[in-house]
Amino acid sequence: MLKFALSSLIICIFSYGHAVAQASKIDSTGMVTLRIDPNSARGAAVSQFFDEVIFTPLETTKESLFGSINSLKIAGDNYVIYDWETKAVLIFTKAGKYVAKINANKIEKDPKVKDQSFYGFNIKKEDGQVLIEISSGKQIYYFDLTAKLVKKVPIVKDKQKDYTNYKKFSDGTIIDQAFLEESGKDSIYYNVSILKDGKRVESYFPYRTADHKGDERWHGGRVYDYGNPDEYLFVKNFYYNIYKLTAKKLSLAYRILFPASNSLPMDYDTNPIYKGKGYDYYEKNRDVFYDLANSYLHFNNLYFQVRNWNWSRDEKKLLYIT
Repeated sequence: MLKFALSSLIICIFSYGHAVAQASKIDSTGMVTLRIDPNSARGAAVSQFFDEVIFTPLETTKESLFGSINSLKIAGDNYVIYDWETKAVLIFTKAGKYVAKINANKIEKDPKVKDQSFYGFNIKKEDGQVLIEISSGKQIYYFDLTAKLVKKVPIVKDKQKDYTNYKKFSDGTIIDQAFLEESGKDSIYYNVSILKDGKRVESYFPYRTADHKGDERWHGGRVYDYGNPDEYLFVKNFYYNIYKLTAKKLSLAYRILFPASNSLPMDYDTNPIYKGKGYDYYEKNRDVFYDLANSYLHFNNLYFQVRNWNWSRDEKKLLYIT
């Protein structure tokens, strides 16, 4: 039995028709098709799915107020959350006590960069110290768990990449999400690549920067760690697919089919009529899922999150069973 957690609503599509380079073949022999109708969801008691639930109220002060939790990670003995509405990272202890906040005031102003907003964070560990990593403008900032700036480093060009903190498999194979293949003026990148001993093993979903110029693309895809050192999950922007990524290949594990009223057009990612008009399209088609994210496997349970333009933090969370 597969259990699917759908927290508030998001999107993607099923085919990537604009191949700009010779990409590695995706294995789809084990693909499972999941047909999900959000309107047919039925309620269920939390006890049917979890043995124990512990509620931790977060301290409410003037400094600790936030709109909604866009992402949450555990770092040492702390909860670290990102609030999309205030564009801030907040740190709480596991007991819920407010510790500190990282917002625009903590980021050095660069007059050459118009937008220095940041839209999330990563947790890194260096020399035994847990750090919060934030990319903003042309710099990557590292803060400790008290929101103190530890260091900043420039975002380097692809040839100079430092793979120290990249996601890795147990054998040391590295996952690169912006691998550059030299091709002169029309240099080609890949949304996800596998590198072993500094050499590329496989690459998937090629693109040129010009392909997305002027388009509202928040990401090319995201890799999710679910506790298996030899396997990650990968989801690509605008597609309702969940892939499994190993040190040797990328496999299409789940293809999710939603009702037409909740689905993007099949050519949304390639048709120029949608280019640069994403926000207008979502506003006019508020039931359409525009992203799929936060995928996670736990035994036979598959969790993921989708959102649409009707999303609000007051909506109930849904759990789908098939």
